[in-house]
Amino acid sequence: MRILVSIGDTDNLDSRGTGELATLIAAELESRGWGRAGFVTRHQLLVHPDIPYTSHNSAMCFEAEIAENALDAVIAYASDFLARESAEGSDPGLCVAAIEAVASPEQLIVFGERAKDSVLDKDTAYTLAEMLGVHLSEHGGSGQGVIGALAGAGLRLGGNDEGSRGASRSPGTTE
Repeated sequence: MRILVSIGDTDNLDSRGTGELATLIAAELESRGWGRAGFVTRHQLLVHPDIPYTSHNSAMCFEAEIAENALDAVIAYASDFLARESAEGSDPGLCVAAIEAVASPEQLIVFGERAKDSVLDKDTAYTLAEMLGVHLSEHGGSGQGVIGALAGAGLRLGGNDEGSRGASRSPGTTE
């Protein structure tokens, strides 16, 4: 099964970037034999005074091909990892979407595009994730990172975000 793993708001100005954390999750997915991860992409979201981001307000996302029975393990690992490794003062969020099972891919893509030019809220993100059958969870702080995590999945799925062009899977991808 093909999945998207997207994370948001895991860092602060002095910590490892969200891109490094996404790369570590992707590497662990492979080392545990759950599947094969693709490259990590960065997705820039709206920078606005009403959005409590900790660094640059971007999300990181990667696609992976995993065994269907590994989905729960990937979600559990990524959740524990974010709770443990996200920086102090961050508001980490996780989105995991089984691509073929997303009820309305178009709505996920639209949410991602809206996050580039609109202030969105957690309730909207959770409502949409539930409607689409997408895993969305918060792992510290206020959990506001769920907005970016969901948006990152939508932007990656849409394939037309600036962060998707020419990206590589190198650990140098940072927020």
